[in-house]
Amino acid sequence: MTLTDILESSYKNYPEKTAVFYKEHQISYEQLYHQSRSLAAFLIHNGLRKGDRVGLIVKKTPEAIISFLGIAQTGGIFYSVDYNQPDDSIQYTIELTRPAFLIISSEFIDSLKTFNVRKYGTKVIIIGEESPDHFTWQEATSFEIKLGFDVKIEGHDPVYLNFTSGSTGKPKGAVTTHDNLYWNTKSVVEAF
Repeated sequence: MTLTDILESSYKNYPEKTAVFYKEHQISYEQLYHQSRSLAAFLIHNGLRKGDRVGLIVKKTPEAIISFLGIAQTGGIFYSVDYNQPDDSIQYTIELTRPAFLIISSEFIDSLKTFNVRKYGTKVIIIGEESPDHFTWQEATSFEIKLGFDVKIEGHDPVYLNFTSGSTGKPKGAVTTHDNLYWNTKSVVEAF
């Protein structure tokens, strides 16, 4: 079972139930499904292909969850960039992954200028700010899905890179598949 399967099942079975609580905000499974589908369609429309990497420089917010689920639906590989790391570590991670897209909160936009993502052809989506040079979160998550997108996602497909500092101090990415997420989550739920 993939993340996409779980999201679709939750949307069909519990559309009005709250999927995400964040401060005073709530997002239903229906809203989560539609926003993540719009983001997925937007990414595909703008060139994201299965297996491409998408970096996130955001705090733990609903936008991070929507991004993760949207990227998963494209067959893309999500990874979070720790904005507390020194600039050289972040630059190394970006050079290592060469993301097709980078989704970044406007509060970190100044750090974007430090990293030369354009040399990799990285497209940028900014959360919370308008920019003539980049896409906005609003346009990405309200993208009209004219046709369905047919990306075959399987359990063995990578969905997430988890970066750790490793023994050398250089970030290393551990690959997580849809199956890994499903079975790990299932075992934790059963244990508790």
